Amino acid sequence: MTILPKEVLKKFQVLYLQHYHTRLSDEQAEEKALQLLRLFRIVYHPIPNQIEMKKYETNKA
Repeated sequence: MTILPKEVLKKFQVLYLQHYHTRLSDEQAEEKALQLLRLFRIVYHPIPNQIEMKKYETNKA
């Protein structure tokens, strides 16, 4: 079962081949693309500011 659209996987395969000189199967491409998306989600997740943290801690108690 593929999660990403076929066009996205093909584009990812082309970019991966250009950069790493390695061909990926559709399954490999989807796995690596999803790993990259998870990494972006972790890295770019907003860090709460002090006010939001205090609000969270107050609601938590």
